[in-house]
Amino acid sequence: MRVEGFQAALCLLIVGALKVSGAGGGGSGPGGGGGDGSAGAGAAGGRYSTRLVRTRYGPLRGIITLTTRARAPREVEAFLGVPYATPPVASLRYMPPLTPSRWRGPKMADVAPPACPQTAPEVTISSPEALLHLPRGRVTLMRKILPVLANFSEDCLYLNLYIPRPEGLDSPPSPLPILVLIHGDSYEWGSSATLDGSALAAHANVAVVTLNYRLGILGFLKTGPKSSVQGNFGLMDIVAALHWLRENAAAFGADPERITLFGHTTGAALVHLLAMSPSAKGLFSRIVLSSGSALSPWALQTDPFFIKRRVAAHTGCHGDLEEEDIAPCLRNLPLEKLLQARPGPPRFLPGFAPFVDGGALVPLHPAAAMGMSTLAMGSVGLSWEDVKQAGPSTPSQSFIDTDVLLVVTSVEAYEELSAQDLEFGLNETRRDRLLRTLVRNVFRWHLNEIFSALRNEYTDWERAAGLAHNPLGTMLLFVQIIILQQRWRARQAGSQPASQFNTEEAHTHTLCTHSSSKLPTKRREPCREDAAFN
Repeated sequence: MRVEGFQAALCLLIVGALKVSGAGGGGSGPGGGGGDGSAGAGAAGGRYSTRLVRTRYGPLRGIITLTTRARAPREVEAFLGVPYATPPVASLRYMPPLTPSRWRGPKMADVAPPACPQTAPEVTISSPEALLHLPRGRVTLMRKILPVLANFSEDCLYLNLYIPRPEGLDSPPSPLPILVLIHGDSYEWGSSATLDGSALAAHANVAVVTLNYRLGILGFLKTGPKSSVQGNFGLMDIVAALHWLRENAAAFGADPERITLFGHTTGAALVHLLAMSPSAKGLFSRIVLSSGSALSPWALQTDPFFIKRRVAAHTGCHGDLEEEDIAPCLRNLPLEKLLQARPGPPRFLPGFAPFVDGGALVPLHPAAAMGMSTLAMGSVGLSWEDVKQAGPSTPSQSFIDTDVLLVVTSVEAYEELSAQDLEFGLNETRRDRLLRTLVRNVFRWHLNEIFSALRNEYTDWERAAGLAHNPLGTMLLFVQIIILQQRWRARQAGSQPASQFNTEEAHTHTLCTHSSSKLPTKRREPCREDAAFN
């Protein structure tokens, strides 16, 4: 699949091809076998396919749906709730994913799988108070998807395939390129059931795959001792799904040699990490990073032991946390108890998130894995001690061999503000409080200088009325600050070193940075909001 020709289909995906599907609506559950499965087919709004696809683990029968959101009405064959790993329950909780069990008779792939266990956003979406925390568009979206996210189970490692049907009887079957969608928005909630790939499959004539992966405390908690690489189970799940596709994609008429990963926000960070991971080498050839990358300030948990201590305090799994594995203790706890453990991250920073494990999954900080300069590594969140420890590095060869498409939008930073902020604007005091929090939590050194430079650059000094009488203008300028640092890191994700990568960018904007020659001598701790600089 050519990157250039893919951009039109990508726009379709962003503006209209993602919708809430009928997850959990009838049927016998994900991949339920036996019976005529009429409830499942009815819930999905289609009829059963006459084709029986024989995978390495057993035969599958999907459903046929007619999508009218492509350029012309077209039938798409969907396989929903296909298991790509053994359920990670009981003794397999906090373990790497295992290959799925085989089955004999035809399995009906007609119902979207449940989401992985998660904790939905704390804001009460049905209450008007939600607008004090989120913009109206975000509230509307959450109202649509929260019912889908509420249907979750630890038995959640399933994927969905959408295969466009040949447009004519004379059209010979040919292997289709594959687009794998990694859902984003948060490391703590989300589901493949909120993505319907049928319109994109029909419009772009590609095989579209969506998948679940473990989230939050089950997916991104470092459970092992300091010397252990145990953790990052959500990333392991995605690698397992890609291995499953390599083994079985050809049976569906798709080409396992032409796989593109697409990720949005946190999904983009996961895709970027996999592009540099030895564990995922050779499993895909192209990536699309939309509104995020592994260099984003919220992409990595830089102190996984802080999160481990918070979880241990909540669950009672105490001990020598730097030398002991708390996974055996966590396996004996009910799921409800685990989901109540919230790390409470500072604003603009992650809680449960991927971390550098030093193993084959995330061996290095992405800045080091990309061969960035010492100063550039410091600019994306590495302390001076981290930079010295990383030392000189060379770019990951697997990342060099991967085509990258960067996608940014003009309004993505509005989600950092509430509906009240967007409607009435920001006064100078609130703007400075938010800006101070952003600078302290995102940057490592020269905080006062960065704060002063941003405040001076993004203040409308030409308006005689002053900031107090221009709250909307103040709000828009603050949004531009957030967009600036997000796009700058996205640009770095695809351009270091620029001469070695085949990179394209959609909707690019001019970026600027201010550098300094002096480095700090100690790490600064993150703050929650409005902390003074030392």
